[in-house]
Amino acid sequence: MNKAEIERYILEGTTLKVAISVDTCIYQQHGFRLESGQLRHLEQFSGTPGVVVMSDVVQHEVLAHMVTEAVKAKSKLKGALEDVRDHWPAAARAPTPSGILGTETAEVVTAVRLDAFLSRCGGEVVNASGRVGIADLMKRYFQPSLPFESSGDKKHEFPDAVALIALESWAEEHNKPILLVSNDRGWQAFAEASKHLSCVAALDEALALFQKRDATRTRLVEHVTALLEAKAESWDGLRELASLLNSTMWVEDASAMFDYEIDLQVDVTEVKFVNDAVLGSLRAIDYSNGALTVIGEFEVIASVEATFDFVMDGVNLGGCVVSENKIVDFEALITFEEPGGDELNAIAIELVRRMHKLDFGHVQPDYSDEDPTFEKY
Repeated sequence: MNKAEIERYILEGTTLKVAISVDTCIYQQHGFRLESGQLRHLEQFSGTPGVVVMSDVVQHEVLAHMVTEAVKAKSKLKGALEDVRDHWPAAARAPTPSGILGTETAEVVTAVRLDAFLSRCGGEVVNASGRVGIADLMKRYFQPSLPFESSGDKKHEFPDAVALIALESWAEEHNKPILLVSNDRGWQAFAEASKHLSCVAALDEALALFQKRDATRTRLVEHVTALLEAKAESWDGLRELASLLNSTMWVEDASAMFDYEIDLQVDVTEVKFVNDAVLGSLRAIDYSNGALTVIGEFEVIASVEATFDFVMDGVNLGGCVVSENKIVDFEALITFEEPGGDELNAIAIELVRRMHKLDFGHVQPDYSDEDPTFEKY
């Protein structure tokens, strides 16, 4: 089923007749932040049972990933506290990791988080048991036919196959098509060939489709856009975005012939919309409890100084310093309270990604200032 067909189903009727199901890769892409960011806005479907559905395969995969991340985070906290105690005597009285995080295991904490998330979304878990036949699965594997690919190692595709067949069975049983959210080619190909499934690659794209059911939301976005255009560069939200970007994680994207260490200094000097807002910089993804949440496309101009130190087999090969202004595109979620009013009231602004990359291309030691006749020992 293509995007136009699923959009028609979304827009039809007075009650929503389409479900949504998010693949593991999308949860991973959003850092398993179930209580914030775009994933939180799946809660807008809580009042309509049977809209948010999750394959039990995805449920187990997400749990496993979240446990791994929770264990990593606790280990980092432990290491950081030990490091601080080594250098700050006052930190000797600081709490232990258990004193901060409690004594529950990562498995228990993660299971509670995921259960609470599904409850807030009114979510339903679709179990493969009784929906996926072994004979059918094996036939698809050996032919091969979708969701298995015709080449390569197909063994790792079994979980996806089980999830997709189960979701298709649920959609057929309930006479309700499902909009899948996945950037996995196997999911996309299976959905394209299915009469009951459709697939988009991004969560904000999926959420934006559902907003089209309500013309009010479109008008509110247009109204907010007009207010932003009137404010132009004086809108306080741009300064808040700059502050968020100055405290976010910046990493380099660079290639080099040698290993290197880097000292990266970033100072955000300007934030603005990528396009004229009328051309579509803002897209609604949620309208709940009188608050409108939009996703906006912005660009940041940052003053960057990167100091590279190159090494090979433990030998220092020199370095280079790159100082320049860089332009980076990014997305942010903005929630406006009373969006139909005469004033902009942004009650929440958050970056879609917590890490942003700076492209340095190819880097290498810079010997231009050295005396070629000077010998180092």
